[in-house]
Amino acid sequence: MCEEQKIEATRTSMRSTLASLAGSSMSGAAKAAPGAAVGAGAAELFSIPVQDLITWGTLLYIVAMLFYSAPKCVETVRYFIALWRSERTKQTGIVIANVKDHDLTEKILELEIQRLKAENERLKREAANGS
Repeated sequence: MCEEQKIEATRTSMRSTLASLAGSSMSGAAKAAPGAAVGAGAAELFSIPVQDLITWGTLLYIVAMLFYSAPKCVETVRYFIALWRSERTKQTGIVIANVKDHDLTEKILELEIQRLKAENERLKREAANGS
C-alpha cells in the first residue's frame, strides 16, 4: 500500500505540474494573441461558431483594407488617364519633351566648365597685369 501511495503521489504531482505548464502556456498564448482569446470567449458567450466568427472577422478586415486602399486605386486610375491623354496629344501635334537626367547633367557640367575657363582666363590676366 505504501508503494501505491507513492505512485499516486507521483501521479498527482505530475498532474499538477502539467496543469501548471498548460495553464501558463495558455495564458502566454492569450497574451501573445489577445484577439484569439477574446474571439474564442465571445464565441462561447454568444454561442457563435468559431468558424463563423473567423469568417466575419476576415470579411471585416477585407472591407477595411479596401477602404484604406481606395485612394491609391483612384490615384492609379488618374495616372493612367493622364498618361493616355498625353499619348493622345502626341497625335494632335503637341510636342512633349522628354529630357533625361544625364542630358541635364551634361549641360550643367558644360556650363560649369565654361565658367571655370572664364575664371581661369580672368586670373591669368590679373597675374599678367600684377607681375
